[in-house]
Amino acid sequence: MLNFFKKYWNGDIELWKSYWVFAFPINFILCSISNIIFLFFALPSIFPFVINIIFNIFFFVGCWRSSNKYEKINFFPIFVKTTIVISSIYQLYLYLRLIF
Repeated sequence: MLNFFKKYWNGDIELWKSYWVFAFPINFILCSISNIIFLFFALPSIFPFVINIIFNIFFFVGCWRSSNKYEKINFFPIFVKTTIVISSIYQLYLYLRLIF
């Protein structure tokens, strides 16, 4: 299991797998859970957001490094990096809105 995390962090997992199988669905699930806890249960706990940030850093770094190693179609690495940047900016906006 630790070998998987090391391979993912280093970008040694195939790009399509690191993005579509791991990063995208897990990020969606974590963001959804955080939003449900915050909006519907009125629990302004920072804990779900901290967990979300930690996982996002891990998944975003792994996808970014994997896209640097991708050698097939040029569109896919650009797409992945663009979604990482947009998602990071949007999540930063949400966290700042939560704090202020």
